[in-house]
Amino acid sequence: MSEETFVKSSFLGALCFLTYFLKAVVIIIIFCYYYYYLIIGKVCACNIPSTVDS
Repeated sequence: MSEETFVKSSFLGALCFLTYFLKAVVIIIIFCYYYYYLIIGKVCACNIPSTVDS
């Protein structure tokens, strides 16, 4: 195994890892936003009737 092949394979491995890492980060961010809006939506839904009544 020459040095060049080793560098190429490690580079590809790093690239692969980065791609999976970015995918995971994106998924986590999407879930965070989803739960955030879910909670905010519930809070707003609870607060709107009370503000309308008063």
